[in-house]
Amino acid sequence: MQDYIQNLKYLWDLQQLDTEIMKLRKTKSNLPKKIEQMKQRLQETETQFQKQQEQLLNIHKQRREAELDLQTIEEKIKKLQTQLYEVKTNKEYNTMQHEIDEFKKRSGDLEEKILQLMEADEEFNDKQTERENAFQNEKQKLEKLKKDIEERLTAIDNNLKQLLFKRKKLVLALNDDSLIYRYERIRKARAGSAVVAIIRGNVCNGCFREFPPQTINEARLATKIITCDQCGRIVIWREESEY
Repeated sequence: MQDYIQNLKYLWDLQQLDTEIMKLRKTKSNLPKKIEQMKQRLQETETQFQKQQEQLLNIHKQRREAELDLQTIEEKIKKLQTQLYEVKTNKEYNTMQHEIDEFKKRSGDLEEKILQLMEADEEFNDKQTERENAFQNEKQKLEKLKKDIEERLTAIDNNLKQLLFKRKKLVLALNDDSLIYRYERIRKARAGSAVVAIIRGNVCNGCFREFPPQTINEARLATKIITCDQCGRIVIWREESEY
């Protein structure tokens, strides 16, 4: 009887260890996902920033081209205005004056375009500063998150090593291959939960089936391994203060 009581205690302790190990492994597997999510957000911010930067560079390019065109046209206007006094007929004069007027119109359009581009440049510069600050903030957050997660992963690995060492000792102490096999089979079938307590109302803490008085008495006596006939888990009587 004492062997059964001790084995049940070992099984209970083994289940607690395995539950903690399972939780730690799940946490460990989820942590890198947080880094990937942050990386994705950072990539989106960077992509948006680069697109806006390309638009800003395009505005600069258009402005330079417009300023060069304006300079060329103004030079042509000056040249034509000089030549205007050298023409000999009214027809030549009118033709040249019409050409000057066309250039002046193009000059006015270019000046308006340059003004609009200057305003757009100023607006984009302000927004780009905000975007760059946002990008740098996201980058700093990612670096901090990576560092925090790396530290947490190291702590989890150290904790897992200790728990796995304790588990190995428990399995050796249990020294019952058939019982260990049974435990592992149930744990695999029941999402890691092979051993549960009988809780208030005399029910299984795995599936909440109510046990008859005879089963409760057998569980209290701990003279054999009791399983729930509904979920198949090993059930153990624990004093109320223990669960």
